Amino acid sequence: MERFEDIVNGEKTTVEVGEKRIVRPNLLFERKGLPPPVKEHVYELKMEKKLKKIIEKGEE
Repeated sequence: MERFEDIVNGEKTTVEVGEKRIVRPNLLFERKGLPPPVKEHVYELKMEKKLKKIIEKGEE
């Protein structure tokens, strides 16, 4: 690892090679919400509609 600059409490600090730092957990990970639900494949939706139409025709 090499030397780099970091921002802590709004101040720029230089982190030296091999330096250990304690960082609050909320700074380590951003909170993420649940991902959007997976959309059904277009082909599956079309086939489902066709199947419903076939069933409706069969009931008539």
